[in-house]
Amino acid sequence: MEYVARQLDVALDGLTTYGERAQTRTEHLRKIQLYLGFRPAGRKELQMLARWLLERALEHDKLTLLLQLACDHLYVQKIVRPGITVIERLVVTVRGRAQQVIFRRLRQMLTAERQAFLDELLVRDRSLGCTPLTWLRRSATSNSPAAIRNALTKLAFLRQQGIDDWETSQINPNRLKSLAQIGKRSTNQALQRSPTIRRYPILIAFCQQIYEEITDEVIDLYNRCLAQTYARARRDLEEFRLAAATAMNAKLRLFRELGSVVLDVEVADELVRECIYQRVSPQQLRGHL
Repeated sequence: MEYVARQLDVALDGLTTYGERAQTRTEHLRKIQLYLGFRPAGRKELQMLARWLLERALEHDKLTLLLQLACDHLYVQKIVRPGITVIERLVVTVRGRAQQVIFRRLRQMLTAERQAFLDELLVRDRSLGCTPLTWLRRSATSNSPAAIRNALTKLAFLRQQGIDDWETSQINPNRLKSLAQIGKRSTNQALQRSPTIRRYPILIAFCQQIYEEITDEVIDLYNRCLAQTYARARRDLEEFRLAAATAMNAKLRLFRELGSVVLDVEVADELVRECIYQRVSPQQLRGHL
C-alpha cells in the first residue's frame, strides 16, 4: 500500500478508507471497464459463448479444458467474466449438449444389429474367459505365430461387423480419439452404467480405433517374426556351412592318409589294405562314405 500511495502521491491513510462508500467500487469498476473496452456478460453474450463453446465441446470432452477455453474466449472478446459457478454450469450444460449432437450424428448407423453387437462387447464370453471388450484391449506380448493368429482373429471378429466401413467422418477426429481412449480405460461396469447417449459413441470410437491399432499390430508382429525367422535361418546356415567345412576337412585329411599309403612304393600291393587299416580303421572309412 505504501508503494501504491507513493505512485499516486497520496497519503497512505487515504487508501485505508478506500471502498467505504459502496458506490465507489461500482463507479471505479465501470470506469475501468470503459477504459479497457470491456463490457458486462449479459444474456446475449452468454448465449454467444455457449454457441462458441459447443464447437469446442465437439472436439474436446475434458471439463477443465472447456472451462479454461471459455475464460480465455471471454477475455479475448473483452467480456467481463461472470462468477465461476455460472461458467461451470454453462460448461456442464454445453458438454451434455455436445453429447446429444454426437449421438444424433451417429444415430443413422446405430441399427438394431449394431446396438446388439455393441452391447455384447460388455458381456462375458465363456470361450474367451472375459468380455470381448477386454479381449480386444489386450495387446500381444510376443511376436509368436500364436500371437499373430490371435490378432488376426480379432480383425476377423471386427470385420464381421463391417467396422472398416462405419461412417464417422461427421465426428471430429480429436473427439473420436478422446472417446476411444475412454473406451480403453473404462471398466465394463462403468460403461454398462453409462447412458446409451454416451455409451454407444464411446464403443463405436473404440472399435474403429482398436481396429486400426490391431491392423498395425499384425503388420508389426509379422515383420518382427519374419526378422526373427530370418536371423534364425542365417544362424542355421552358418552352422551348416561350418559343419560342411569341418566334414570336408576331415575327408581331405582321410584322402591324404589314403593317398600317402597308395603312393608309397615301398608298400607292396598286397599289403596296401593292411597299411591303410593301420592308419585308418574300417569304421572310420565307413563313416566317411
